[in-house]
Order: sequence, then C-alpha cells, then structure tokens
Amino acid sequence: MSEISLKASKRSLSTKGAVNQLRKSGSVPGVYYSKGQDPIALSVTENDLKPLVYTAETHLVDLQLENEEPKKCVIKNVQFDPVSDKMIHFDLQGLTVGQTLQIEVPILFTGQAIGVREGGVVQHHL
Repeated sequence: MSEISLKASKRSLSTKGAVNQLRKSGSVPGVYYSKGQDPIALSVTENDLKPLVYTAETHLVDLQLENEEPKKCVIKNVQFDPVSDKMIHFDLQGLTVGQTLQIEVPILFTGQAIGVREGGVVQHHL
C-alpha cells in the first residue's frame, strides 16, 4: 500500500443547506472515525479526494488537519449522487496500533498462462 497525503479542514455539524452550499463550492463533506475518539467532521476539495477514490489501489491516507499532527487512516466508504455520480460524502477509518482491520484489496492478474494463449479461459475462484 502506498501513502497519500490529504489536506482537510474541520467543519461544524450543520444543517442540510450548509452542507449543500459546501458541495456547490467544490468540497466534499466527510467524517473521520477512530476507536476511542470522538468523530471529526471535515471537508476536502473534490480534486484532492479523486486520486483516492477513482483508483484500483488501496492507499494509506495521511490526514492533515490544520494545527494538528497527521493521522493515519483508510477510506472506509464513499457515497455518490445517483443522478450526477458526484461524490457527496466519505468516511475515513482511523488506524490504531494493534487493532485488526478488514479492508477490501483488489486482486489483479498479470501476464497470460499458456492455456489462455491457446484459447482457454481463466477461472477465478474466490
């Protein structure tokens, strides 16, 4: 897994109108969760979030909030608008030393077996 730095700003929990205004300005609201800590409401610009969402790789995120030290986390969930397919919300899961975490990791097959070159089919058993 590679690490990507993500700059975010804290936001207050507010009304739906304020969150919609935030989305219109090009930011995506999100929440950082970690065991033993209170959730942190935050916002990130959509362009900063795209490299984490639109990829087949899994990344460790180095979350940088203003005036705080960086926090290690992973993207847990991203919600999309059903009509425009734009990101409308995301969740970050904080990592703690010694805690077990289950995440989905994509498996990519590379190369070709001799059977495939001769007309065979690769069967993927999970």
